[in-house]
Amino acid sequence: YLGSCTYHISSAGWGFPILAAAAFMRALRVRLSE
Repeated sequence: YLGSCTYHISSAGWGFPILAAAAFMRALRVRLSE
């Protein structure tokens, strides 16, 4: 678990934009469904 945690931290350079885009799309879908 710790190894995967440090891996995610080291790969945050490209992982964060992907997570941000996923969160944005999810929020957009929630807003459209209301």
